[in-house]
Amino acid sequence: MKESSNLNTLISSMEPALLEGQYLFCTVSKDKRKSLTLDPWVEIHEAEGVSMILKKEEASREKLDGQFPSRLIRLKVSPRFDAVGFLAVVATRLATHGIPLQPIAGFFHGYLLVPTNRADEAAKLLEGLVLEYRKTRGAGEELRGHM
Repeated sequence: MKESSNLNTLISSMEPALLEGQYLFCTVSKDKRKSLTLDPWVEIHEAEGVSMILKKEEASREKLDGQFPSRLIRLKVSPRFDAVGFLAVVATRLATHGIPLQPIAGFFHGYLLVPTNRADEAAKLLEGLVLEYRKTRGAGEELRGHM
């Protein structure tokens, strides 16, 4: 997938897809993490402990309490790492409808965790954003300072 810093290209090509499954944010001590046999979707080691994003079933199986029951929206876009504004546009669209998100960046795609009970709505809003950018935004609308 070709990297781009053009805002129109990034938004109009992001192809939001609501993925199956429900996720939870969980945290454990570093010592407890060593004893767990699980495969988190995301794992971040912090001074206070280990934060993980797990499928709900996996958290339940390991008897871990989780927060922010979420669904995952994959954005099929590979922006430049120095691109400015992409996430702001996406977050603003959801924020105007009162939908919180937690972004996760991968090398090949961006991901958004959104509340389970608002996931379908969030996906539709993002699909609408794509269509809006395809129809009304100028192809030359570059992200400032990144060409």
